[in-house]
Amino acid sequence: MPFDNPAWLNRLLLKDKRLKVLSILLAVVTWYSIRDITGVTKTIHDIPIVVRSHEGVTVLTQERDTVSVTFQGSQSDISQLEDAQGRGQIQAVIYSKIKRIQSGVEQEIIPILPRSIEGAKGARVLKVGRPASVSVTFDRENEKQVVVRPKCKGIPEVGRVVSVFCSPVSVRVRGAAHKLGELEVVNTEPVELSDAEGSFSKMTHIVSPAVPWISAIEPHEVLVSVTVERTAVSKVVADIPVTAMVRPAQAVVVELLPSKINVVLRGNNAALEKITKSDIKVIVDCCELEVAAKYDLPVSISLPHGVDISAVADPAHVQAVLKPLR
Repeated sequence: MPFDNPAWLNRLLLKDKRLKVLSILLAVVTWYSIRDITGVTKTIHDIPIVVRSHEGVTVLTQERDTVSVTFQGSQSDISQLEDAQGRGQIQAVIYSKIKRIQSGVEQEIIPILPRSIEGAKGARVLKVGRPASVSVTFDRENEKQVVVRPKCKGIPEVGRVVSVFCSPVSVRVRGAAHKLGELEVVNTEPVELSDAEGSFSKMTHIVSPAVPWISAIEPHEVLVSVTVERTAVSKVVADIPVTAMVRPAQAVVVELLPSKINVVLRGNNAALEKITKSDIKVIVDCCELEVAAKYDLPVSISLPHGVDISAVADPAHVQAVLKPLR
């Protein structure tokens, strides 16, 4: 027989040796490629459990609200999976079989199956973490009008908040009949006030309370109107030099008493913070005065163009004496 002849076996192994080596190399590369495509596993924790129920039935309590799931796929699939989890796109969606509740409440244990996992494109669900089910208590769904309370954060740079109100003042909330009666108010998302330059209105989302028994809030956003009253504050800038204004042809020296005064600025905080001492000019007009006389002159204050600030001199008058220039 051929198998009893060692020479036959040698010819089989040595014939086309390079082709056989190439085939082995291709097989190794193919094996590693397949392992890279399908061999990466990843367990993702805290995947939200979403319970779907029939109309008129809603969740009252839920044993737990997250589950761990192990996925398998390529490295690219796993990377996309992690991105989807970061964006909150992966959910475990389970469905109740209870169609109607006449009175009281009903409990159901709902399995979490691999097909329950939604939003995990590409990767395959390898297994659902234990326990792969969740106990849910259901109640009749009722409806109630609930007052909306606007929430704010920060303080306006200009003025003060006089009033904050919502339109509409209440929203329709649907949820479990045994709990809905306890709900008296819902809040809006915080409205930022620190950058407000005056009164304003803004569409703002309602924050749904973190409880499983609320099934819907309508409308989901309201118009929050904030009335800001612009209030002025004062700021004293001390020791501003007084400048005497004379004609070019006047050969005089002007002595002023006092030679420096204080200036009281009044306006909103933002504008006052931008004004520096060098921005303020205090002037007395001596162009028409005679030499050797003493005058009681009003001072004029000059501020940068366009600022919404008032200024008062303290004192409002200075004494001026003109002497000939020697």
